[in-house]
Amino acid sequence: MYVRFLMVVCLLLFWVGLAAAQNYTVMDVMVAGNDRVSIASIKAVLDIVPGQTVTAGQIDQAVQDIFALGRFEDVAAELSDRNGEQILVFSVTERPLLREIRLEGEDELSEEDLRALITIKLPALYDPRKVKSTVAAFKQAYVEEGHRAAQIEPVLTTDEKNEAVLTFKIDEGANTLVGEISFDGNRVFTDKQLRGVIETRERWWLSWLTGRGTYREDMARNDVYLMQEYYHNNGYMDVEIRQPQV
Repeated sequence: MYVRFLMVVCLLLFWVGLAAAQNYTVMDVMVAGNDRVSIASIKAVLDIVPGQTVTAGQIDQAVQDIFALGRFEDVAAELSDRNGEQILVFSVTERPLLREIRLEGEDELSEEDLRALITIKLPALYDPRKVKSTVAAFKQAYVEEGHRAAQIEPVLTTDEKNEAVLTFKIDEGANTLVGEISFDGNRVFTDKQLRGVIETRERWWLSWLTGRGTYREDMARNDVYLMQEYYHNNGYMDVEIRQPQV
C-alpha cells in the first residue's frame, strides 16, 4: 500500500510538471472588454507578441502585468483556436469612472472637515485602496471626537456607462464617555489633585447635554503634557508620564 501511494504521487507530479512545461505558439494577441483604456496602453506592458512561443507561466505573468496597471477589476487570459492557430485573448473588466462622491449621516463632523480627508480627485477610476484609506481617515477623525464606535460604509452605484457615484454612509454611533479617571504610580500628588490639572472629565448626569465626560484622544494627549508641566513647576523634573490606557 505504501509503495502504491508513492507511485500515485510520482505520477501526479509528473503530469503537473508536463502541464507547467507545455508551450504555446501564439499567432495573435487580442484584448477584449476595454472601453476607456486603449489597447495600445495594455499591450505596452506585455512581453508577448504574435508568433512567440510562450509558457503558461508567461501568460500568467502577463495577466499580472495588466492588472498592475490599476485600471481593471478583473483580467483573464484564454487561448482559442482559429483555423488551427492559437489566439491569446486577454479579457479585461474596467473599473468604473467616479463622477461624484457623497456623504450621508455626518453630524458631529462637518461635511467640509470630512471632505478634506478624501484623497480622491474627481473624475477618477475607482480605486479600492484609496477608498479604504479614506474610510480609515474618517474613523480616526471620529475617534478623536469621541465617537470610537463610528462606522463608515462605502457604497458604489454604477450606471450603464460604467460611471459611478461613491457614497460614504456614516453611522457616528454614541459618544464614548469617561466613566472613571484613575492614576497609577503617583505618590507626591493625589488623584484628586491630578484630576484638577487635566482637561478630561468624568461623565455626569448631564453629559448628554453638556458633552462633559466625552473621551477625546487629542485632549488625552494634551493631558499628559499638562501633568508633566504640573510636576515640573513643582520641582519634579524627571517625571515620566506615559500615554493613557483606555
